[in-house]
Amino acid sequence: MRWCALLVICIVYTLMAQPLVWGEHAETLFMRAVEAERAGDLNRAIDLFNEVAGLDPQSAATLNNRGVVYAKMNELDRAIEDFTSALHLDPDNISVLSNRASAYLKKGEPDQALKDLNTMLKIDSGSDSVLLNRAQVWLKMGYPEKAEDDIKTILRHEERHTGALVLLGQCLIAQGRMDEAAKTFLRALRIDPDSEAASRGLGDAYFAGRKLDKALEVYTKALQKDPQNPTLLLKRCTAHLWTQNYKQAVIDCQASLRLEATNPDAHFALGNAMAGQGMLTEAVDAFSKAIELSPNNGAYFYNRGLALHQTHETTRALDDFNRAIEIDPGHVDALIARGRIYWSLGQTEKALAHFSRAYQLDGNNVGALKNLGSALLALEKQEEGIRALEEARKIAPEDSHVLAALGDAFLSKREMDSAIAYYKQAFRHEPDEIEKTRVLIRLGLAYEGAGKQSQALKTYEKAVGSLRNPDMKQPLVEKIQELRGGKR
Repeated sequence: MRWCALLVICIVYTLMAQPLVWGEHAETLFMRAVEAERAGDLNRAIDLFNEVAGLDPQSAATLNNRGVVYAKMNELDRAIEDFTSALHLDPDNISVLSNRASAYLKKGEPDQALKDLNTMLKIDSGSDSVLLNRAQVWLKMGYPEKAEDDIKTILRHEERHTGALVLLGQCLIAQGRMDEAAKTFLRALRIDPDSEAASRGLGDAYFAGRKLDKALEVYTKALQKDPQNPTLLLKRCTAHLWTQNYKQAVIDCQASLRLEATNPDAHFALGNAMAGQGMLTEAVDAFSKAIELSPNNGAYFYNRGLALHQTHETTRALDDFNRAIEIDPGHVDALIARGRIYWSLGQTEKALAHFSRAYQLDGNNVGALKNLGSALLALEKQEEGIRALEEARKIAPEDSHVLAALGDAFLSKREMDSAIAYYKQAFRHEPDEIEKTRVLIRLGLAYEGAGKQSQALKTYEKAVGSLRNPDMKQPLVEKIQELRGGKR
């Protein structure tokens, strides 16, 4: 599974006071409009600001405040138009520039927001609040190093700025500097022990650094202070997923959903927890709910496809993988999964094309390489297949499936010493007992092919003791009897 953190930028809009030159009627309308906005009667506020604008179309305050109301109504184009008109009248107004930057952020145009923030810094170069906002935008745009520079400027002004320290921790996580991030969040907590953002960030740093026990400890401590926090419950659920504590993950996911039933990520996490327990029907239901709430997330379709494939609903699984790739053409895991289905249907050439595409997108993806190598071997392209598997082994030297596939390749080439060496490594690193037994049987074949009958016999005897399936066990018993040269 791959997880990514989402940066949430708080949108705050600023109202302006009315001009002093107005007459009594315009002032009354203006104040009534402001009161309507504060009471949440946004349509009434728009009507009243329109009346004021009719009396004084050159009022930057009216245009700004009407823009704030439009922004709260999510009519962002109208809001930006009003803010822009206000800035034509008052170009250096920090409040209006800030409001337009916030609207651009909400609209998903951080590059435009950045221009306004840069203008604000030209007007007030020492503003820590503007620097902090710009750092958030840099981080959102994928430039954590630039964000870090802005935050360090703030910290030179005020080293105990908790908000800046929390954002610095997020920048360090984005750069993969997990230990530094953890130290930064701990520094913020020493200044403000009750900072939920710093606690959550510390847990995130430990989680991203795969210090899962520490992450769970931090999330649990934070939940003791705020047990009804759906975000913290979901984060702890995610940490439980990574430790394969699926039962506890389900409990946390369900608790999070009771508080925030429309969070698609919580339904997605619940699906993963259910799948981890083998409850595939329930997993499919949870993934389906996530898709219903967020129909353009490729990961949701991919994971539902995996669950459907395990329940042998191949057609539906293929549809989900297709949709995942349609949403994200670079979804390597979905390409591999779709290739695996084509392979299971006997369409090896088609499978090979998918594995090749996955490898082109991510040359260090072990799954792409080992499936590519296996498909090439199946098509009797032995040298190419072995090269792909050897490349996978360099990336993941203890991957038992890669090692076993290399053993198979050299077994088919009758290069028994190499086959034996790879099967031994595969057996040593394989965690699953059933797969271990299968590797042992192939190792026995390699010993036989090398003329090492006594070692083959010992290997088969070790394997037969682990077999429970009579259909697999009986041929091996007969092989053992044959090697012993006699009767049992």
